[in-house]
Amino acid sequence: MAAVTDVAAAGSVRATHSGRAMWAAILALLLLVVVALLFAQPIQDGDIFWHMVYGAQILAHGTLRADHAQFSWMPASNDLIYCAWIAELLFLAVWKLFGLAGLFALRYVSVLAILGLMALYAGRLRLIARPETWLVLLLVLLASITATYPKPEMLSLLLWNALVFCGFGLLEAQAQGGNLLPWIYATPAILLVWVNTHGGFILAAPFIAIITIGGFFLLPRRAAWHMAAAALLCLLATAVNPYGILYPLQLLA
Repeated sequence: MAAVTDVAAAGSVRATHSGRAMWAAILALLLLVVVALLFAQPIQDGDIFWHMVYGAQILAHGTLRADHAQFSWMPASNDLIYCAWIAELLFLAVWKLFGLAGLFALRYVSVLAILGLMALYAGRLRLIARPETWLVLLLVLLASITATYPKPEMLSLLLWNALVFCGFGLLEAQAQGGNLLPWIYATPAILLVWVNTHGGFILAAPFIAIITIGGFFLLPRRAAWHMAAAALLCLLATAVNPYGILYPLQLLA
């Protein structure tokens, strides 16, 4: 009798897992359909074309500092710092090589990369076959749509997700007994790119502070000090831009 009960229980567990996997597959397919349809829309924000003009100006003048006065019919000042030269040159290159289709493709690549990072982390936690995972990814996508228009903010969203992925990857590596240093020092590397891509990098400060302080409670002491060193490198990275320390100071003012 006990054997029959065990077999029945095992069959019930397999049926439950199979049902969850089926719903996960359905929601994953729905997510791809939503991505395909939701982002197949005209580019209605002219901001992207201004950024490409700035990219052309960078190449023409041989400087990474934008000259706002060149595009104004009234007296203009360059005191306000806007540092997005990586994004501007990237958009310009994509436009020249592939035209409007390239900008659409770049948006799709960015969105799929963000979802891919989340799915990869879920897979490492063995949650990829759960329908809740794909529902969360769908909700995150819908909540983030205003930040996915093809302009520097889109790349800022991608870099933010890459930074968070590394932060949680560090905790997962600690739990699995893996190498922590690549996850730790990926943080300043990402921030260095982000500083020169979009001003949204300043929003990473609380997250970096939390994982650095938390490292002294959750990580081995040696790794925690490496995390503190990486946080210091992040601080230094904010000044590695065409404007130096003036750029982060202006964002904080």
